[in-house]
Amino acid sequence: MSLVAQMMRLAPDAGDPLYVETFLRCKLAAHTTGRHHDLVWQLDDSRQGEMWAAWADGRAPESVLLLPDCPAHNGRSDQNDEACTLFARHRGPHSFDLCDPEIEAIRATPEYGRLTAEIDALIAAWRHRVQGTS
Repeated sequence: MSLVAQMMRLAPDAGDPLYVETFLRCKLAAHTTGRHHDLVWQLDDSRQGEMWAAWADGRAPESVLLLPDCPAHNGRSDQNDEACTLFARHRGPHSFDLCDPEIEAIRATPEYGRLTAEIDALIAAWRHRVQGTS
């Protein structure tokens, strides 16, 4: 609750406090020392930055900070351009260069492989139907 209270003091017009993220997982690259950070609230006007919780290993979040967005992009053209979703001057790689270990573990399961194959087959069948009717 102190996390929600801090966030509401910093951004009283931000909206419903029930939507403040309280299940925190550090968004920075894996590290064993230093402070951890997770996004707790996205402001309506992202030019101001976003609200980030900060904490040390094994401790509850000790502060909420209004941090500007990282200006980095991956430099790809068109729809492949991706902005870093972390805060400015974060340490380590940008978000578009990171792998999420939980997502990678899901992708490694046989169930994920079967589901992906089923989806690909459905898309192929739909494309065949659409192309056959035009």
